[in-house]
Amino acid sequence: MCVLWQVVSEWTFNKDGVDIPQADIANDHKAAQLEDVNTFLGLDANRLCRWDMRDRRGVVQESPALDWKGGKDFSRGTNFSCMATSGLGYVVVGSKDGKLRLYNNKTLTQAKTQIPGLGKPITGVDVTYDGSYVLATTDDYIMVVKTTVTDASSGKELCGFQDRVGGRLATPRLLRLKPEDVLVTGGKPLRGAKFTWVGSGPCRTGLQPGACV
Repeated sequence: MCVLWQVVSEWTFNKDGVDIPQADIANDHKAAQLEDVNTFLGLDANRLCRWDMRDRRGVVQESPALDWKGGKDFSRGTNFSCMATSGLGYVVVGSKDGKLRLYNNKTLTQAKTQIPGLGKPITGVDVTYDGSYVLATTDDYIMVVKTTVTDASSGKELCGFQDRVGGRLATPRLLRLKPEDVLVTGGKPLRGAKFTWVGSGPCRTGLQPGACV
C-alpha cells in the first residue's frame, strides 16, 4: 500500500523579528491533540519555548511566522536535542551531551531535576503518561530512568518533575542489543524508543491510563 503525504500548512518561528529554527516540537501534554489546545512546545539548542497558533484576536494565524508565546533563552552550552511531555504537561528534554532535564508544567525557565549524561548524545526521549518513567534513546543504548523516589525523612514519594531529586534517583537502567542482534541490524543506530504502557505512580494525572504513542 502506498501512502501519500500532503503538506497542509508551513510555519516559521520568530522572536523579536529573528527566525528561530526548531530542533524538535511537542504537544503541551500527551492528550493535547485530542483537545482544543492551540499552543505547543519547541526547542533549539539553547531555547525552550511555547508557541501559539492564534493571533491576538484568538484566531488561528494565517501568517507563516508564529510569534513567541513564552519560554527561556538559556546560556550557550545547553545543547538541547529532543523533548517529550507527560499527561500533565511535565517536560523532559534530552541534550547532545547526554543530560536529561525535567521541567514541571508551570515554568520552562529552570529544570527541577537534572540527570547527568552517560557519554552518548540523546537523540530521542519519551515519558509515561503519569510522568513516573523516562526513556532516552542514544545510538547505542536506551536509558530507562525512574523519576520518583521516597524521601528518607518524611516517607513521602517525590517526583523529579516537581521536586529537586537529582542525586537521589535510582541508577538508570541501560538496554543494549545483543552482539548477534547488532550484526543483524548492520550496526545501525537505535532510533525513537517509545513507551507502550503507562505507569501509575505519584506523578499520575488522575486520568484513566492509556497507551503512549
